Amino acid sequence: MSFSTAITGLKAASTDLDVRGNNIANASTTGFKSSRAEFGDIYASNVAGGGSTNVTGNGVRVQDIQQSFASGTIESTSNNLDLAIDGEGFFQLKNSAGQVTYTRSGAFELVPESGTSNTASVNSVLRSNSGSAVQGRLYNDDGVLVGSEQNITISAADKTSAPSATSSVALSVQIDSSLDPDNLRTPYDPTDSSTYSYGTTQTVYDSLGNTQTLAYQFVEVSDPNDPSATDDTTYYTVHVLRIEDDGSYTELPVGMQDSGTTNATTYDPSSSNLIYAFDRSSGTLTGIGVGSVAAGTTGTAPVFTDATGQGMQSATSSTSPLVYIGNVDPTVAAVTTFPSTADIDELVSFDSSGTTQYSSDSLVKTTSQNGYASGSLTGVSFEEDGDLVASYSNGQSKKIAQIQVYTFDNPQGLKAAGDTEWVATADSGVAVGNPPGVGLNGSLVSGSLESSNVDLSEELVGLIIAQRNYQANSKTLETQNTINQTILNI
Repeated sequence: MSFSTAITGLKAASTDLDVRGNNIANASTTGFKSSRAEFGDIYASNVAGGGSTNVTGNGVRVQDIQQSFASGTIESTSNNLDLAIDGEGFFQLKNSAGQVTYTRSGAFELVPESGTSNTASVNSVLRSNSGSAVQGRLYNDDGVLVGSEQNITISAADKTSAPSATSSVALSVQIDSSLDPDNLRTPYDPTDSSTYSYGTTQTVYDSLGNTQTLAYQFVEVSDPNDPSATDDTTYYTVHVLRIEDDGSYTELPVGMQDSGTTNATTYDPSSSNLIYAFDRSSGTLTGIGVGSVAAGTTGTAPVFTDATGQGMQSATSSTSPLVYIGNVDPTVAAVTTFPSTADIDELVSFDSSGTTQYSSDSLVKTTSQNGYASGSLTGVSFEEDGDLVASYSNGQSKKIAQIQVYTFDNPQGLKAAGDTEWVATADSGVAVGNPPGVGLNGSLVSGSLESSNVDLSEELVGLIIAQRNYQANSKTLETQNTINQTILNI
């Protein structure tokens, strides 16, 4: 009996050594989870004199090899696609055979489907070091997550950013109130700066992504009268023009949104322009209209003639008047018949909030527009919520996919599949996927990897103990053999 008992001890100690050795071997393996051997004693099921407590036992057996899913140290890397989970959960992978596995190793890379180079003409799939595709949900062109889990892919189309024509501009300026409009030469000429009080330009984009230059030229309307209760407004005619490739100017039609509709009507720029009205005492922009202004004469204030039927709109409320510019995009057929009514989406909205007329130098205070040229993919990165975001050379970004984090009721029931991957079993339960940080899911840390959770100090001590156990069981064999030899020599 002592021989078989000792042999079970040798096997158990050998298994313990194997487990410890495997842990030590993977001390530097990303996402590796250490294991431990668990043992149980052996007793014969039929013992003479059943019920007796004087049973010596039959040795030891390996009951289980348990994995520890405690988190390893998270270390920063220089790769945006390296991911770590701070807390519970796994990444889901799918290999070429369709087998689904789970991992804590987030060392991912984008691999072209052609297997050659990451060019703009092929799709690229996010893959693990083992070649399995990382699973997640994809965003459609409207930025909405659609469908179930699938390979996280950057399509050929996602590698470029299409241009977008400017649909909204904003320009806030300060115009020097000390300028004398009587010093302006007449008639107005966009090529002659002495015929307008102040001018500036703004770059916008057409539907093909080409840059276009808009010019804004402000002409103060003459008023020889001192401020009074009936003459408290300074008017400016604002000419909005597009500068052509040959340097010539094309004056653009402007208009206001039609009351109660989603349309706007623009007017003939040869007779109707954007009109600014400033309070003569405060220098603030108080009104915006579309039409024309007749210069004042001695004893008579300038007279605004409205082209829209809506009159001078207040510019001091929280919402600026809804002004629109037509014919901005030269790639679209120009409107030549006026007045012209169109959906506001076909025009460019104009915001002049913050414009002032003080006694200081004329300058641009703020300017913005929402168009952009085409762009090429410059990089991808993961956000904390799991979104994979593509960045483009035109300054735009786009959500491509969202990686999910999967949890199990019993992670100990997962079966190791190699390459620091596991497969679900009946014991582990079904994987439940959610975005990182939702519920009990761990948070996502991009540009980082989770180190092995092996404690080398603990493993080395355990190795010594396993070695001692092996030697002790060998001694049992040796002792039993000596006793047997003694009996044979009687």
